Amino acid sequence: MKRPALIAHADWSKDPDKRWYAVAVLGRDGKYQAEAPEEVDCLTTYFDRLRERADGGVVLAGFDFPIGLPIAYAEQAKIKDFREALKLFGHHRWKDFYEPATSIDEISIYRPFYPQKSAESKKGDKEKQAQELGVKSSELLRFCEAIKPKGEALFWLVGGKQVGKMAIKGWKKLITPALKRSPSPAIWPFDGSLEVLLGRRKIVVVETYPRAFYKHLCLSVGTLGRKKESRDARANDARALQGWERKRKD
Repeated sequence: MKRPALIAHADWSKDPDKRWYAVAVLGRDGKYQAEAPEEVDCLTTYFDRLRERADGGVVLAGFDFPIGLPIAYAEQAKIKDFREALKLFGHHRWKDFYEPATSIDEISIYRPFYPQKSAESKKGDKEKQAQELGVKSSELLRFCEAIKPKGEALFWLVGGKQVGKMAIKGWKKLITPALKRSPSPAIWPFDGSLEVLLGRRKIVVVETYPRAFYKHLCLSVGTLGRKKESRDARANDARALQGWERKRKD
């Protein structure tokens, strides 16, 4: 598999001030050099900046917001190509796609996100939302969200685990505009296998899940009740990362 010249990961948020990214650049010695995090800043120039830093090489760009749709919903909406669907969302019959419904009766295949605020939701609304979309509530979880630790459904917009608001911003303001430019980024896995895409395209977009790596890196954050907001837990994990790095070099 061709190795990317630059790997980037963006820690996403609906709040622009909380969007940060870090890159690792492939050196002549065949090793990646990680660089300090920076603000994502202007979305319209983000991919251009990554491509410039890659100096003509391939960019693997990761984002920790959902990229893709629940299969059951896609079947109800007769969506067969996620890439093409992104170009439709926000236009014509899909014009309200990115506008969260304010009540159950506003939910439809073409307007699936709900609710705008916690105060607008009531007990049982998740099930009612699924009914309006013609699926079971459990079917609104994508496969990667259904496995442990259980995530939140893409279209549900309230609660500590919600990810829909980040998806709306990422799809509408970043990925979709980039698809209209040339060269447009490839989206894994919808445009092909990672091996093929890295060999043929200049930018490959992937969804990432940072928590999946905590165990691989021997981190305590996210386990045993230790939250990532804890300074003590982060300091302890900094030492664990240093140890991991020393072992890697040996």
